[in-house]
This record gives sequence, structure tokens and C-alpha cells, in this order.
Amino acid sequence: MDGASTFQGLNLLQTQPLKSTFSNYSYSKEAMNYQPLVSVGIPTYNRPEGLRKTLVCITQQTYSKLEIIISDNASTDPQVKATAHEFMAKDDRIRYIRQPKNVGQFFNFKAVMAAATGDYFTWAADDDERAERYIEQCIQAFDLSSQLVVVNAYSRLIHPETEETLRIDRGCTTIGLSKSQRYRRYLSTIFTEQAVVGDLIYGLIRRETLTQTLTDIRILPWDHVLLARLALVGEFYTIPEPLLVSRLGGASRSNPSAARALLLEGTLAQQHPWWTREKWLQQSIWQSDLFVLSKLTLMGWSFLYYCVSFGAAATIKTYLPWLHRLYRSVRYQEPFQLRQKSTASG
Repeated sequence: MDGASTFQGLNLLQTQPLKSTFSNYSYSKEAMNYQPLVSVGIPTYNRPEGLRKTLVCITQQTYSKLEIIISDNASTDPQVKATAHEFMAKDDRIRYIRQPKNVGQFFNFKAVMAAATGDYFTWAADDDERAERYIEQCIQAFDLSSQLVVVNAYSRLIHPETEETLRIDRGCTTIGLSKSQRYRRYLSTIFTEQAVVGDLIYGLIRRETLTQTLTDIRILPWDHVLLARLALVGEFYTIPEPLLVSRLGGASRSNPSAARALLLEGTLAQQHPWWTREKWLQQSIWQSDLFVLSKLTLMGWSFLYYCVSFGAAATIKTYLPWLHRLYRSVRYQEPFQLRQKSTASG
């Protein structure tokens, strides 16, 4: 079975794909002949079946110049290593790294990036699936602007059992915007176009830029801080076609589970994740190469946005929980009954 049939057989890409902005883009002969190396990092922990699905999708990408790096975060399930070695025997592009102990989700993500040598890098979660042309189309899209640092595509968040589409992540495009505008655009689309799915972090990223911006961000929404930093450096582009599928669940299903995965239980980062995030965002703006006045202006906007967004959300969630559930049901296309059951079960 080829990758296209595997992906389409899930019956997940039900909408008509939109025509890509770059579909009629003309490429020089030199650009068409040169193929940069793309590093694919797969951090994994105790999910051999998910790892298998991801490896099938990645190894069958139409863009073949890849190095595929698996970092096993000291899984207790021996099938994780067995699955990795099974694919290594068939594909010499794959490398397997096993951490001597559980280093936490963030440092496992960082480990695969540190081992990469490609011009571009992408993380692939061990429960997500991509269309066969995902990497190829992302590579092509980088020719749209010399300032691009991140390219991804629309994605669907589905229920892990029913495979029902829960949300659609439409990403974030910032081509042509200033640094401050790019930051505002990224942050303000997390709860709108991105629908809190968070698949922008799984796009294709210029590795050199990623290396310069990925420090030890020990907070729950570490990807928000990283992407905000990247927005201050360069542009984002989201291909308007649903080329990636992610599943609800895993470590990101709740703040407590995410804190356990990141080894942050009992810390300020777990107790006040959004305040901690804002603190890191403020530091990122101050450390950017913006002029001082622009830094202070953007820091003020960022703090005001935090106060308005999370202050209002906290008030509604506390005093009008039914309205909060109804809003999420309508805004994120989640069945209202599903949200009620999830809330009741704690």
C-alpha cells in the first residue's frame, strides 16, 4: 500500500483542497536541480504503533532527500526500539537515538534537532500523519520569499477513536509584514486561525534559524515562545491545503499531562502556564534586534493582549462554564456533548 492510499484511506481530507499560492510558480533550472537536505526529527515515547504510522508517512514522502532521526525518550515498551530497527533495516536514511533516561518532552524534541544536519528541519509527532507531498510542497513554498523561516500546511485535529474532525488549523501567514506585525499576527492567530491545535511547530523550518532561537524553554507552551521568536526573525507561510492530520490526546491533552511529559510537575510553569509564557515572551521581545522604542511598544501590546485574552477567558470559564463549553463547541467545531462528557469526567 502506498503512502497516498494510506493517508486517503483514513477519509480525513474530506474538503476540496484549495489551490496553492505557489502552484503556478516558475522555477529556474538550477533551483529545480538543487535539492537541499531535510532533517525529520521524530521524538517518541511508548507509542510504537503511532511511531510506525509516522515512519510510513515520512519514508514515503515524494521528497526523498531526507535524514530521519528518531529519539526514544527511554521508552519502557521494547516495541518502540523494535519498530525503529525494523524500519532502519529497510531505509538507510533513518537513525535511532535512545536517551539513557527520560529527559522530558522538550529536551527530547531538542535532541532530534541537535542531531540534525539538514538545511531544513521538521519535527514529526509519533501519532501524526502527513500527505505524501507535504515536505515537497513546503520546500517549493520557500521560494515565495527569501525571508521565510517556517512553512506548514492546513491540518486537521481528529478524534483518536471516531476519526471525526474536531478542529481545522489554518496556520499563520506573515509574508510582507514587519517584525512587530509578524509577532502580533502569530500571537493573535493561536486562538483563531490556528484553533489552538498547534501544528505550526510541525512545519518545515530553516535549521540554522531554529538553532539560534531554540534555547531551554522550560514552560508548558514552549512552542508558542519558540514560534514568537521565529516570527521576530522571519516570515511564516501556511499552504492552504489540508496536508497533515493530528490526533487529540497524548501529552498535550491537558496542562497536567503536558507538565508530566515536560517534567514540570509542581512548578510555577505548571501552576501559572500562561503567565509564565508571557514572561518568556517579554524576554524574547527585549532580546530581539528591534529598536528600543519598538521593543517597548511591542512588549506593551503583548502584555495587554495577555490581560484581555486570558482575563476574559478565565472569568467566563469560572462563572459561565456552560457558555465556555458552547463557545469552544462552535469555534473549534467540537461536538458540545463531547465537551460536556470530558468536563464531567475531570
